[in-house]
Amino acid sequence: MAKFTGLHNNFYTGVVEDRNDPLSVGRVRVRIYGLHTDDKSLIASSDLPWSDVLMPVTAPALSGLGMSPHGLVEGSTVMGFYRDEDDMQDFVVIGSLFGFPTEDYRIESSNDGKSTTKGRSANFGFNDPRLPEKKEDNFGPDIISGSSDVTYSGVEGTDSDSGKNWTLLGNLDNAPLGRPTSLEVSTTKTGALGLTGDPIVDGKGVKINNAERGINYPRDFYTKDALSDVNENAITGGSSTYPNNLILKHQGNTVKEDYDRGLAPKYPYNHMIESEAGHVLEMDDTPNHERLHLYHRSGSRIEFMPKGDAVMKVMNNSYEVILKDKKILIAGSADIELANGDYNLITKKGTTEDGGNVFITCDSDINLTATGAIKLKGNVSVNGTAYD
Repeated sequence: MAKFTGLHNNFYTGVVEDRNDPLSVGRVRVRIYGLHTDDKSLIASSDLPWSDVLMPVTAPALSGLGMSPHGLVEGSTVMGFYRDEDDMQDFVVIGSLFGFPTEDYRIESSNDGKSTTKGRSANFGFNDPRLPEKKEDNFGPDIISGSSDVTYSGVEGTDSDSGKNWTLLGNLDNAPLGRPTSLEVSTTKTGALGLTGDPIVDGKGVKINNAERGINYPRDFYTKDALSDVNENAITGGSSTYPNNLILKHQGNTVKEDYDRGLAPKYPYNHMIESEAGHVLEMDDTPNHERLHLYHRSGSRIEFMPKGDAVMKVMNNSYEVILKDKKILIAGSADIELANGDYNLITKKGTTEDGGNVFITCDSDINLTATGAIKLKGNVSVNGTAYD
């Protein structure tokens, strides 16, 4: 009788401990519950075999097409099956599992009927194994592993100090820094006319305050507060959840951010993606509060509000390059304020015969106000006939 792989219908769960696939084809190392020990002196993270990840049919997973590679990180809980169930070396991940991470990852029972728990630590398996990089001291490279570039907890006698983790490519020093701790937008309380009032932007942009290094997963406050793995903003949508707690409105002397975001996300209608670094994509289908929101960790963002209003905010410099024509129709009024700087409008003939002109057409008055001089250079025609 023919024997086919993967037909035993046994599914297993485990924890991802490495995603730095040397072939760059999306494989991960997984420690399987019930099969692998959490003792890294017996099975180190680097000893786990590489596992393929099954992609959805919406991803071609071919020739660089589709989502590459996937969203799994160290610490993700996954489910899958073995294609070689007899040898159990060829595991295939078919999905990841949500849950409520706890500070303890394991309960151990003793012969006397008592049980003890093990707290989450990179020193044990079934956890994110990444640790800060050990720095070279005055004595040169690490004499234990023979390398100065090792993941290390800073505590003598740990698994990292004995070399059980050092072959992993990733560590927290070169991992994504996670969400910014804060954003500082430079403002002043003195307006362009010297008047003092509400803070206005002064044109210096934003300062992004980052953590010193990446973080382990699950995040500490998720385990301490028993939060769901589902992003809190997708559940509560309050102004205190990320990234809403970093979204502030700013103003100039005339132009102010004055709009109603219609923010009321409700689970399970708010579909949200957050990356490790803190980029967010929201597709909010909450009835009467539908929004589309693209957020960069710097605070720059594009958001479409429930009534169709749109906000594009750039926290630093912005560039728009158009290689042909551009046409803008504004059915209402338009306000342009330069809070700190000059406005330069330059037209050139280029390769055209009739280019280089500026036309301003007005159905009513044109008012020019300057605290300094108004200068005109060149021939001037007031009535449009002869030069005066």
